[in-house]
Amino acid sequence: MVLGDILRRNATIYPKEESLVFEDQRFTWAQTRQRVNALSNGIMKLGIKKGDRIAILSDNSHRYLEIFLAAAQSGFVIVPLNTMFKTEELTHLLENADVTALFCGRNQVNQKNALMNELTGIKFFIGMEDHDCPYDYEHLIRSSPSGYTAVDVSPEDVFSIAYTSGTTGNPKGAVLTHRNCLTAAVIHCLDWRISHADNYLFPGRHVGDIPMIIFFA
Repeated sequence: MVLGDILRRNATIYPKEESLVFEDQRFTWAQTRQRVNALSNGIMKLGIKKGDRIAILSDNSHRYLEIFLAAAQSGFVIVPLNTMFKTEELTHLLENADVTALFCGRNQVNQKNALMNELTGIKFFIGMEDHDCPYDYEHLIRSSPSGYTAVDVSPEDVFSIAYTSGTTGNPKGAVLTHRNCLTAAVIHCLDWRISHADNYLFPGRHVGDIPMIIFFA
């Protein structure tokens, strides 16, 4: 089992139950699967493929988790970024991770503009809402088929590169595989006795591997 199996499993078993709630927006598992499938197809249509690194610079939203799920089923490597980092810190991280695409939230547009001037290796800047990026998140979804496109992803494939705070030097990238993240989710579900009937609140500003608990229950 890999992380991408979680969405397919839950959308099959609980298609009409709620999967995500963000502000005044609510989604069922069936709706989440359709959006994530379309997002995955839209990202691949740009030429991004399994193993390519995609970074997220955004506050929390349902889109943040959709990107995680798209990466989980299509084999992209997620690089979550701390929105409190300065431009020079983000530049170092993005260059170190060899990022191909950057997803940008509305409150990070100014940071994105500064990064565009510093980085030439990022081919795609994708705005998630209220942006001036060359590519639009919702357009990728609307213009792409919502059917699942199978990608061969194994438990040992890298899922995320999560950077440390860098308190003793430059931040270091912790490489997490699908097996690492899935095991962490299973352990938390068992320890906290989470079931599919429970709601999980994630208030953090940037997302690591723990939110996969939501999708496993």
